[in-house]
Amino acid sequence: MNILVIYDSYFGNTERIALAIKDSISEKNHVTIKKISDFIDKDLAGIELIVIGSPTRAFRPTEAISKFLKKIDVKKYKWIAFDTGVNPDLINAKFLKFMVKIFGYAVSNMAKIIKKSGGRMLLEPETFFVIGNEGPLVKGEIDRFHKWLKKVNL
Repeated sequence: MNILVIYDSYFGNTERIALAIKDSISEKNHVTIKKISDFIDKDLAGIELIVIGSPTRAFRPTEAISKFLKKIDVKKYKWIAFDTGVNPDLINAKFLKFMVKIFGYAVSNMAKIIKKSGGRMLLEPETFFVIGNEGPLVKGEIDRFHKWLKKVNL
């Protein structure tokens, strides 16, 4: 299978998750990993599955990731979506918990766009947690990512 991993990252946490994908996917697949700023339309040639990742910024994906999802024909691909964000339980922030409950994380918005546009999700979207606003990733999140991704036999 031809897989495109496309991501955006501000502090390197989402990038760490995106780069870890090669450790979870069988060598029978061809994987291309692109930061959204390096993406060009021809990167979609022959792609069957898109793994998309974004940091959560104001409860949404980055503007570049949102534009990407609106620009392409989403229904042509299978999808896996993830994001990175702050776990309000780790910082004991009642207001943040309330806001996350109302608005969610970037990944819920990405999945909504994908499903509404006819894309097929292969996994339930997932958030991987960072410490504070800039990270690093919470200990064990890369391992949790590998376990999550292995639910799909790639």
